[in-house]
Amino acid sequence: MLGIHKYAYNGLDDISPFHSRKDAIIALKELIKSEIDIVNVNSLDEEEKELLEKIKKEIDKL
Repeated sequence: MLGIHKYAYNGLDDISPFHSRKDAIIALKELIKSEIDIVNVNSLDEEEKELLEKIKKEIDKL
């Protein structure tokens, strides 16, 4: 998450942990999916779980 913050603030400069915009996007997608997994651990009903899975699938398409 810190790497994404550095990239968002500074772009692709010397302190960025990413070598390209594509690398940053991949890391951001993985962060979002991890956050969804954390939320999914909580007691959610089936409709909410299905919605989270749809979001993860849409993220994979990006």
